Amino acid sequence: FSLRTIIDRKGQNAKSTAVQFGASHAGTNPQDIFNDKKVNAVIITTRHNSHGKLALDALKSGKHVLVEKPMVVTHEELNARYRTFQEMVEF
Repeated sequence: FSLRTIIDRKGQNAKSTAVQFGASHAGTNPQDIFNDKKVNAVIITTRHNSHGKLALDALKSGKHVLVEKPMVVTHEELNARYRTFQEMVEF
């Protein structure tokens, strides 16, 4: 695999981390990753309260997702994830 993009709230943090780990892109907008057709997988290591929305956005954009625990923090987020999985997978 190759590390393509680092996203951080602070652009300078994203840039320095990208340089440190050899990523070709850095930015502050997670949608840049979700819209990038060259990105196949996303690792989410943000604050816990943002895991749910970012994981859902990544799944909806067709990415494989690894989420630092917890994946969700509310029942609403859990239900949204469940509905997304149901839509994506034939039972």
